[in-house]
Amino acid sequence: MTVIGDWTPLGLGKNVFYSKYDLYSMRWVEQVDPSKVLIVAAPYGGPIAVTRDDSKIVKVQGSTKKVIFIYSAAGQKLSEFVWNSGRIIHMGWSCSEDLLCVQDDGQVLVYSLLGKFKRVFGMGQEAKDTGAVDCRIFSTSLGTGLAVLAGSYRIFTVNNVDSPTLRRLAEIPGLDAPPSSWAVFNVDRQTRALVAKDADLYLLDQEECQQQTLSICQPVLAYAETLQAEEEMRLLRWQAERERSLGKPYLGTSLQATMSSLMLAGQHKMAEELRKDFKVPDRRFWWMKIKALSSVGDWAELEKFSRSKKSPIGYEPFVEACAEYRNMYEAKNKYIPRVAAENKVKFYTVILRLKKSLKTGEFLMSITRIPVAYALYLQLCRQQNREMLRDMFYQTDNFNEEAYCFIHASYQQKTLDHKLSNLQASVDSFSKAKNDFMAKQAEEEMKACSAGRPERERSLGNSLTIGTLPARRR
Repeated sequence: MTVIGDWTPLGLGKNVFYSKYDLYSMRWVEQVDPSKVLIVAAPYGGPIAVTRDDSKIVKVQGSTKKVIFIYSAAGQKLSEFVWNSGRIIHMGWSCSEDLLCVQDDGQVLVYSLLGKFKRVFGMGQEAKDTGAVDCRIFSTSLGTGLAVLAGSYRIFTVNNVDSPTLRRLAEIPGLDAPPSSWAVFNVDRQTRALVAKDADLYLLDQEECQQQTLSICQPVLAYAETLQAEEEMRLLRWQAERERSLGKPYLGTSLQATMSSLMLAGQHKMAEELRKDFKVPDRRFWWMKIKALSSVGDWAELEKFSRSKKSPIGYEPFVEACAEYRNMYEAKNKYIPRVAAENKVKFYTVILRLKKSLKTGEFLMSITRIPVAYALYLQLCRQQNREMLRDMFYQTDNFNEEAYCFIHASYQQKTLDHKLSNLQASVDSFSKAKNDFMAKQAEEEMKACSAGRPERERSLGNSLTIGTLPARRR
């Protein structure tokens, strides 16, 4: 072979060439016409997904329903399934060889290698409302990431399709049409996008949009790789200098690992210096420092850090860190009072973590001392655990609400004995609460049940409104 005849230049102006030749013929030769279908191959010789390309006018024989076929790298059919969902704008493969089908409403449907549906997740309300117009699938340190360009021309990303947490990248000023080109990459666990708007190029992360100076003739992806290489070399030089001064190994670790190591060693000023040198966003830095300090139990430094300035990520992460390392005192006295009351979802997460870390009695006594958390946990129990709800009312001597719990339970019983037992318990609780009227109503219900009268809606049932009265404290 000669360089001119059989080799093709790789890249721009580089003395690197490649050659390709046939190893074998695909087994789908009689079944698949590549010019009429959409073909998506997994990396490293993985499976291949094939389906009808809706952008091309093709005569359809038989059923008009869309079918997705999955083949091996050699073209051997492995599975097929009928597509019954929305319009697909993009398909791709995860590193675990799951097929990702992205719809124009931002929904991502995940299928196994054998075509079995596994799960679905969304890319946010904005992508749903304005539509998803384009998609990129990329590799991250966590696995496989996915980015969607919404009809609002905002980019939404998840860094791990197996455990998706949605993030929105910064907005490009004046972007009112689809970008001419865009790419997404993940460096040191931070996802960024390079977006071309006419002759301008922008680098996006969650915090900001930076315009880049670059000749438009260079490929966007090549520039992304250059940026990554330059950052890595600069980090290596920084690490080498600190190894000489501190006598500890840092070379070869990621930016995040280096910063965490400095924090764990108590080198907080040096970690701050590294943050400034590499322009680590405030939000990301705060997450890292909270995690590092809580992992070694440096609660005094954590509190000092929390008061250094207003937290850019709120105070929920402080509570979550305390819960993870079972420090109820710090969470209860220093951080939960500083959390916005409306952040209910995060509070639920924290409360459940605390519940797992403490014995039931300890947990119930602790949670009653935190009014906001207590109210939220009651709401959660009403929806998911009625028995725990009754225990909470018993713990706080809230006999009236405890009685309503027994009434509710009585209607769920299948045997008369169990129904009467719960009604008698409600009578006892109403009596303790000095609610004579409802105690009498419960007694009348017991007599009606014992007499074998058919169940009907009675005044007691109409009075069944769990949680309408305030809980009393010990």
